[in-house]
Amino acid sequence: MNLEPLYSFAYSLLGRLGEKLSAKFSGFSELVRRAYLGVSPASYTSLMLLTGIMLSSASFASVLVLASFYYSLTTCLILASMAFAGGWISTLVIFYGYPTLRIRKMRAEIERDMPFIASYMAVMASAGVNPYEIFRSLARGDIIPSITPIATTIVRDVELLGFDALSAILRAAQLSPSPRFRSFLDGMVGTVHTGSDLAAYLRGAMDEALRSQRVRLREMAETLSVFSEVFIGLFVAGPIFITIMLSLMALVGGVSGTALANPAFLLALIVYFFMPLAGIAMIVIARSLTPGE
Repeated sequence: MNLEPLYSFAYSLLGRLGEKLSAKFSGFSELVRRAYLGVSPASYTSLMLLTGIMLSSASFASVLVLASFYYSLTTCLILASMAFAGGWISTLVIFYGYPTLRIRKMRAEIERDMPFIASYMAVMASAGVNPYEIFRSLARGDIIPSITPIATTIVRDVELLGFDALSAILRAAQLSPSPRFRSFLDGMVGTVHTGSDLAAYLRGAMDEALRSQRVRLREMAETLSVFSEVFIGLFVAGPIFITIMLSLMALVGGVSGTALANPAFLLALIVYFFMPLAGIAMIVIARSLTPGE
């Protein structure tokens, strides 16, 4: 989805305030830059402000109109004010959370692809290609997509902003979402500065990345093995035991009292409510244990 027209519209309306807020909240601006959203922090802040104004105003008006049919004016204003505040809180949470999630995703993808990135660069450097041309080829996006935003930023800094190649790489290292990739870029620049063999450095980085990847995959396999045993215990043995126990309780007459103590009701509650929720939770946990796609 192309949001550039929306960013431009928001900046044309609230750009001055967006510039002031992005300068004041430097941590948030740094977060936007590290997420490689392809937009300046001021434009992103302007869109956040515009969204907050529209959402909170719509929430205030909607709740005020709907509540006026049932409550007094004072109660309506209180509920509408709460909806107004909720609109702003939701906007801030969404606009702050999106860059954070994007940074985490980029870090997982880059660290997963580190052996391939180092291998590709090592091959290019061995053929005599300079670092800038290496990143220029990676910026095309059809080789290793996870590094494309960083490579594109390096090319932009050189061709549009006038940075030299090594300064652009150092600038990208400072904004890298992955500490491992930041160290990799710093070492690459240091190797060029000292006149050492860049191809040898990249081959060594490739070997190190492969070793780290093997260790990480081994640890992940062990963790998933334990996770699978827990899953079998909870979703295979557990339901069988509970079903047998509740069935026996139903045969002998169950437990007198409220409906919550009815074995048939408890069984339906477990099968149709708790087990689906637990299954979703297990899927989320398993997904968090696996490398990014």
